[in-house]
Amino acid sequence: MSSGGDRKRVVWKLCLLPLAGWMVLALGGYVPTERLAGAAGVRAMLLGQGLVALVVFATLLSAMRRMVGRSPVDGFKIALTAGVVRFFVTVPLLAGVAWGGRVPVIAFLVWAAITYVVMVMLEAIALTLWTNYLESEKRC
Repeated sequence: MSSGGDRKRVVWKLCLLPLAGWMVLALGGYVPTERLAGAAGVRAMLLGQGLVALVVFATLLSAMRRMVGRSPVDGFKIALTAGVVRFFVTVPLLAGVAWGGRVPVIAFLVWAAITYVVMVMLEAIALTLWTNYLESEKRC
């Protein structure tokens, strides 16, 4: 069986996947957003992306922690629950910021939505790899 240090290392490596995706989105969105919405639009983009990324990382780490020692079926249920929680946390959070009117709403919501879709896909990949790791850990 692998040690706790190995498990922590795998967790951090898997967290790099959504982090890298978020960085690519931020870098790729900077120029077009700056041209279309100016500096305020870039700040709104980064705020939307940051809020989504924060919620995704929180649900990802929580799900990974809860999946340890569980069957793959239970792990799948945990991942689905994390997705539901993520949605019901993210939507009101984004709506509240958009409703506040302190950011360019279009840039904020467009980038938040794009980031949400990309981050959910990357989170699903990370959770699949985590499930595979936990199963291989059981076989050792």
